[in-house]
Amino acid sequence: MADADRKVSTERWGEQSEPSKDPAERAWEGRHDTELSRLLLPVDEDHRLGPDIGEYGNDVEIGGAELVAAAKQNLHGLPQAMRRNLEKQIDRNGLEGVAMRSYTENALGIAYEDSEAHAAIRVESLKNRAAAEREHRLVVRSLRAGEGKPATKIKGHPQAYCHRVDLDIEYGYRQVLCSAARGEYLVIFAAEASTEDAVERSVELFRDQLDHLDAPGKYT
Repeated sequence: MADADRKVSTERWGEQSEPSKDPAERAWEGRHDTELSRLLLPVDEDHRLGPDIGEYGNDVEIGGAELVAAAKQNLHGLPQAMRRNLEKQIDRNGLEGVAMRSYTENALGIAYEDSEAHAAIRVESLKNRAAAEREHRLVVRSLRAGEGKPATKIKGHPQAYCHRVDLDIEYGYRQVLCSAARGEYLVIFAAEASTEDAVERSVELFRDQLDHLDAPGKYT
């Protein structure tokens, strides 16, 4: 994984009135010891923490300085003028940090690798609303210009966008990619689904993340 209509039960997510500073407490829900990590959707009873996201693990927060340095390092080898323009764009967005978590559906009796859906959610903290909305528009344009087609609209979130790519229907390989801006935050979602129902559940998971971002731990 790179770069519905089943309702998820969330009643117990709001039970804890004060966020714990101990990342080991309620660890099955994912870490919740920082402001940014608490914006990620907790892992509910229908899921478990999923595959590693690249080299970072399955539940991680990374500081903006580290990400900016890595992004600029990746520009080495490009023509000088192009590299400078891209570096300016990186600085303009003012990336302050990223929290990422992966999710795997938790069906009784189903082996981890046979789960119908795996997903990863990335919440980026940018310097302001304008930067988040600018990046969201760029992501949407990139998705629409590539393979695939728009997926189901996100109920209650008209500005969010989801895209699906049917890479191999015969072998059950469908990809769902979504983006949304929320204030100074950009939310990026990527899922792999093996069935049509799993595609819809993946879109629902993204909607739950946006609901959670609007009111962490309080939506139903």
